[in-house]
Amino acid sequence: MTDQLPYCSLLIFPLFFIIFPLFTFDWSSVDEIVFSKRQLSVYIHKPAIKDPVEIDNYCPLVSKDLVDKSFIDQYPFKANLTHYQVSEAFWIQPGGSYKPKDCISRNKVAILIPVQNRDDQLYVLASYLHTFLNAQLIDYTLFVVELSKENKKWNKGALYNAGFKEINKLDKFDCFIFHDVDLLPESQLNIYSCFDNPRHLSVHVNSFRYHLPYRGLFGGVFAMMSNDFIKINGISNKFNNWGGEDDSLFQRLQFFNYTIIRSYDLGYYTMLPHSHQTINEDRNKLIKDSIEQIDHDGLNSIDYKVLDVKRDYLYTKFLIQLKV
Repeated sequence: MTDQLPYCSLLIFPLFFIIFPLFTFDWSSVDEIVFSKRQLSVYIHKPAIKDPVEIDNYCPLVSKDLVDKSFIDQYPFKANLTHYQVSEAFWIQPGGSYKPKDCISRNKVAILIPVQNRDDQLYVLASYLHTFLNAQLIDYTLFVVELSKENKKWNKGALYNAGFKEINKLDKFDCFIFHDVDLLPESQLNIYSCFDNPRHLSVHVNSFRYHLPYRGLFGGVFAMMSNDFIKINGISNKFNNWGGEDDSLFQRLQFFNYTIIRSYDLGYYTMLPHSHQTINEDRNKLIKDSIEQIDHDGLNSIDYKVLDVKRDYLYTKFLIQLKV
């Protein structure tokens, strides 16, 4: 594996730190839906088939060609391949779009990756995801939302909101996958599609010794139907620096009576090593106040400017300047 990924000499990455919410909340009371790999086709969102005549041409919900082992161990990508070479090998259209050739995908998926100063990790993730997703038979596009250098403080929630709004100006997507740039999925049966409930994909991460730290965690990689993300008014824009926005998002889902869904036998991820980030010292107070802020903090309040839009061979990238 060391000859395949530039970061993978440190695949088993030591846990730098983990921040648990300090405010009072009984995480053991969190309700969740748990599914197994055998139940994938039961839970995947199934939109109405628009043309019954074409029913035999629709892709299977779960392809028979998926690898039910650690995909990283079988990853064919070589570090010296350019993005152009990857796009040619896996039939990726400019801007990072892919459609199955021989069947019609049931869902249209946008995969949204927020970054700032993570070019090396983005290079690895973009190439890896296209290789990983190719056999899943889904219609998807990779989008990157990059925070401009003018913004000195990281704000993932605001970037997700801005990216969501810009993507919807380009095309209509049923499903959004919100994806940290440093996480590589391991099992191809971890289908990158939405379910009828908000779904937490990155359940087990190697840097957490493949254990879920607490049941209310809804960060890393998660999936939501577009209409559901709009209903909860997106994510809070108030979380500058690192930590807290995912717990705030979980509070919103609880407030709107959503039950999250997880697969404990499929949600395995490898984290690419990265440097420490500045911790949000106000995160716990902001999480406590999350519910009170829902109506006026999120998609309807995000203030930003698009500085540039670039269509790479493997993704479409928005350069965003936040005004928060």
